[in-house]
Amino acid sequence: MKFFKKYDLIKIILIIMLAVILGSWFIQSTYFANGELQVISETSGIIGNIFDGYTIGLFDITTNIFSGFYYFVDTFVILLVIGAFYKLLGTTKAYNNIVDNVAKLFKGKEKVFVILSVIIYAVLASITTLSMALVAFIPFTIAVLSRMKVDKISAVLTTFGGIIVGQIGATYNNEIMSNLNSALSTTFGTELATRIVLGVIALILLIAFIYNRMDKKHSSDEVITDVFASKKVYGKGNVIPMAIVLVLTSVLFILGYTSWTNMGVTAFTEGFTHFQERELFGNTWGYTLIGASIYSYGEWNLYIGATVLILAGALIKVIYSIPMSQVIDSVLSGVKKMVKPLFVVLLILGILIMSVQFPTIPTIVNWINSTIGGVEFLQPFTWILNVFIAKIFAVDITYVTAFLGNLYSTFGNTNAALVSLVAGNGVAGLIAPTSLILALGLSLYNIDYKDYVKASWKYIVGMIVVALVITYITMFV
Repeated sequence: MKFFKKYDLIKIILIIMLAVILGSWFIQSTYFANGELQVISETSGIIGNIFDGYTIGLFDITTNIFSGFYYFVDTFVILLVIGAFYKLLGTTKAYNNIVDNVAKLFKGKEKVFVILSVIIYAVLASITTLSMALVAFIPFTIAVLSRMKVDKISAVLTTFGGIIVGQIGATYNNEIMSNLNSALSTTFGTELATRIVLGVIALILLIAFIYNRMDKKHSSDEVITDVFASKKVYGKGNVIPMAIVLVLTSVLFILGYTSWTNMGVTAFTEGFTHFQERELFGNTWGYTLIGASIYSYGEWNLYIGATVLILAGALIKVIYSIPMSQVIDSVLSGVKKMVKPLFVVLLILGILIMSVQFPTIPTIVNWINSTIGGVEFLQPFTWILNVFIAKIFAVDITYVTAFLGNLYSTFGNTNAALVSLVAGNGVAGLIAPTSLILALGLSLYNIDYKDYVKASWKYIVGMIVVALVITYITMFV
């Protein structure tokens, strides 16, 4: 269609937003309590909504969109800093030498690099506390893939797709499992083997899919572009200081955003507490030195990660004597590169806020659950379908759980309910236009949504089948 020829992802997101707005006028605002649907206002739905304040009006639209920025400002901060950081790196000769050397090291073995990258991203995402923090590694990987002439779809699936695959098989992923465990009264050990199997299958299928895709020839316009590359590079080409800074930064991110406590590792928390309590001349110098805004490894928020990148950038500026004017130019240029992705993120978060403030999803879910879900054999299918719907509109697993958790906690087989929520949330992340990780990747690297779906639909369909089969096995075997 001509309408979707350009900016198709943004247009599809706007259509979904329109559906949320219209839904608030025609569908009752509800929630689940003790597994039963509760109506927020008896007059809501059809014309009644006009009078009860549960409709989205003109000024509600903009207010809710801007509220997305207000409630998720840390996401915008980390993405802006990532853009600025990598644009600064892209102007240095040392960083470009490192990227070139890695690409040369895997020359003729590009598939090996891709396989290793997918595995690393998937494993980290499976045990992370905040998936968005892992985006900090992606521009470097993409830069290498660009030198290798890897196509856009394969590159995005290797990186952003690897993170989503890790979410499909969430083992100790804190942002996913903590929410679900709280709602379903399960634990990190509940169906752990099942989730590992699900994640391994998703990973193997993704590797096979990318492997086969890389065997095909692609035109030059299909090759991934390093959006943070610079035409002019400056400074000394000595890679050792740059490599040390990048490795240390990567190690800090992995330590800071790994779900250590959920895996039974308490050494970092205990050590940090001891550090905070150490006194010098009667004062706790730990807090005085680094401040109260830093937390133990495994408990970092996105602001800490952004600060680490800023400090790393400052250190690189000093080591390579980068002029301040060049630093400012790089930062502004990097921020500019992030405008489109951040606009997409803002729209998606606007949908999330609208869906939460004007909750019509439980009404839809209840109807599906009371019709199709009334047939026992179709229940696993219904459960995953409900998760898909909730994911499209609620976006984040926290709010998917808020909508569905109470209902699913009343199901006779909460283990199967847990698996359906984990699998459904992850697989929906591969296809939903409102999937933050996916939308970020597509918008940052200028990939049309329709081209992505056309290229990867076989893998997505395969994963839907896998999610259904494993949920059915958990339910009936």
